[in-house]
Amino acid sequence: MTSTDTLIRAELVSFARDPGDGNLPQPGSLEHYGDGLLWLKEGHIQAIGHYADLIDQLPPNSQVLDYRGRLI
Repeated sequence: MTSTDTLIRAELVSFARDPGDGNLPQPGSLEHYGDGLLWLKEGHIQAIGHYADLIDQLPPNSQVLDYRGRLI
């Protein structure tokens, strides 16, 4: 991890594709991670997913901003 990496642990909602124009998003367009990890590298999304699935991919001693209990 470099100084340009930001790691955020929180409840995350992400759109995998265009949700469409209706009142409800199209099936499969919305992703929800109750305990998620957002990895930003130089301001761009490097990875997003379940914390347990991604934490082993991070370099040792990575610092994670803990926003559990909050929705991003």
